[in-house]
Amino acid sequence: MMKNIHRLANGDYLYQRDIRIGEKQLRQLYGVDESGDERSYLWPNASIPYKIGRKVTQFADQIRSAMKQWEKSTCVRFHELRKAAHTSDYVNFVRAHWAYSYLGKQGGRQRIGVPSTYFPDTHYAHLLGHAMGLRHTQAAADRDVNFLVARHSVPSRYRYNYDSEGESYASRTRLLGLESESGFDWNSAMDYLAQDPGAAGYVEAEDDKVLYPMDPFYLHQTLHTEEPGFIDIKKLNMLYRCNERCSNLKSTRCFHGGYLGPSCTCVCPADAIGDHCEHKTATKKGMCGEVITENATVHFTASEHGSSHCTWWIRGPEGSRTGLTFTSISVDNARHGPGSCDLQFELRSHDMYKGERLCWYEISKATAVYARGHDFLIDYFGPVDANFNFTLAAFIVGTTE
Repeated sequence: MMKNIHRLANGDYLYQRDIRIGEKQLRQLYGVDESGDERSYLWPNASIPYKIGRKVTQFADQIRSAMKQWEKSTCVRFHELRKAAHTSDYVNFVRAHWAYSYLGKQGGRQRIGVPSTYFPDTHYAHLLGHAMGLRHTQAAADRDVNFLVARHSVPSRYRYNYDSEGESYASRTRLLGLESESGFDWNSAMDYLAQDPGAAGYVEAEDDKVLYPMDPFYLHQTLHTEEPGFIDIKKLNMLYRCNERCSNLKSTRCFHGGYLGPSCTCVCPADAIGDHCEHKTATKKGMCGEVITENATVHFTASEHGSSHCTWWIRGPEGSRTGLTFTSISVDNARHGPGSCDLQFELRSHDMYKGERLCWYEISKATAVYARGHDFLIDYFGPVDANFNFTLAAFIVGTTE
């Protein structure tokens, strides 16, 4: 698939639109050349010198803010070079026609391109991630731990954007199989193509998604985050071994995907708590909804949640069957009358990744709806200030039919 990657005039390649990469490193990334891996491109002592070019000084505050996002949870530190300072290896922010960064330390003056047109502040954290050595979420060797990739949805000439890197390249940041079934918070500042499918050269239809979270609870969550996500931070800490000075490194175990951070304490994923991340939670941190594992009643009032999307996952044991009944629905007809369909439900009763969309007025009250098996996911979508509430009864019955 390397033959489809665009080669620039200077001999570098433009990989996945915003990564400039030399041929040797690209071959290493694909596992064709095993003479080096991600460790070959680390910044010594996790210290990164940088300069901000005079043509991009108006973006200096955003750039430094993005640096602080990475610094606050890792051991990596950025150091601005003054005019009198002399160093051979540093990152230089320059004006460019498109956004780009090299992957890890290259040696010498290493550019990060900042476009002159509108450039979201959130992308600075993304480009810095590349400069430190992080790849795109959808291309990591371990991406199948957390994602399903529907390659059939991508035109063949663009599928290289979803190639996973060779196993030999990710020597430090490869994630092992998760200790918990539902996984951890997979939101990432290092995702690119799922957030901007046009970056791959095509438009992604709503029903033809390419990346799906392995945890179906997160199906409708925005993949790209404003700040580095849990996995981003974990991988960077692993890459630079930020906890290697911790005296408790060998004696402390962090469960459920947690890790020992640079402060020598366990950093837990969104659905785990405790000093060692030993306790799982039913509610996903920062999300509206919960995982339901026994018969329960859900009372929902839109104005109290302040969220435009909520998910409930009725999850029974193997051999059981799940279902639900909407027992009451109350709506302000003046704002959300029949025909507007601004309040919707998606019932994922047969497929955990795709369900039937219904307007609120199409929901049958007091009628039991059953899943095909032991998993049933219900999504609600509506305005944050909606005048709407409902009650549903979630139930789990003995065996499948």
